[in-house]
Amino acid sequence: MTKSLPLAWLVVGIAGVAAVSVGAWWWSHRSVEPVPPAAHSTPATEPPPPPQAPQPVAAAGTPAEDPKARIVPILYPDGSRQPPLNGVKAAPSLYWPKEVPFTPVVGKFTDVQGVEWYKHADGSQSTTQMIWRKDLGREDAVSRVAAPTTPLPMLLENADGSSQIVPMPKPATPPAAGGTGRKS
Repeated sequence: MTKSLPLAWLVVGIAGVAAVSVGAWWWSHRSVEPVPPAAHSTPATEPPPPPQAPQPVAAAGTPAEDPKARIVPILYPDGSRQPPLNGVKAAPSLYWPKEVPFTPVVGKFTDVQGVEWYKHADGSQSTTQMIWRKDLGREDAVSRVAAPTTPLPMLLENADGSSQIVPMPKPATPPAAGGTGRKS
């Protein structure tokens, strides 16, 4: 025969755990006002001073700063900062490839797809933009870096089994700093 707790004891135990949980929550969320040390004792007949109303954070007519409205710049490996592009408010971390030495931003341009980019001294490009993330169900900010590389030739195999080396065309260069990248 096994001994088991009566149902009443189980209910009492659950109620006790719930009471302790509610008490702990209340204790952690209560507002505690610091008690100033008493410089001198006041007579018991004197009423306590009325409580002071909380002071507004922003002056009247001045909206309080919304933390979501704050602009977080792109932070580059050399410590320099640039404002995010393409409507991004808070630039995510920028990964700069280790094999590409960082060079400073020398200009800004807009490509043919309407994406704004920063142009760097070595021809590298960096940007931020909002991309739809299906896994999140919303748009999310991303940072991108495009580093210039030398195009490699391609080896094409023909239908007759022979192959030939085809040189790659030179990549198009972005417009000069300040240009839009769009043809007029």
